[in-house]
Amino acid sequence: LPLPPAMSPPAAAPDRTAGLVTALIDLADRVPSQALRAEMLAALSRAGVHSLEPATGDVFDATRMRGVSSAPAPDASWVGRVASTDRAGYRDGATVVRVPEVVVYTAEG
Repeated sequence: LPLPPAMSPPAAAPDRTAGLVTALIDLADRVPSQALRAEMLAALSRAGVHSLEPATGDVFDATRMRGVSSAPAPDASWVGRVASTDRAGYRDGATVVRVPEVVVYTAEG
């Protein structure tokens, strides 16, 4: 028997859900337990939120990544490429929740 409209539980507001996803991502960044962090990231993945972690050597793309630091390139072919990922990014479906923060190889001098 369906509940009358006045007694139906409210649907989660999209803003509330997005806020919870962001809060869980931020908490996963700070939690000292690797096991707990893995559980949090698995829960996000089951909910459709996936990490974005550029690999070392990927071409830096300022439209998809945030450069937060630089490192000297081992040789000229590495200039403008990702040296490492400092903080993973996340996407919820097609929506980017947070862009990855990366170290970018630059020319010395």
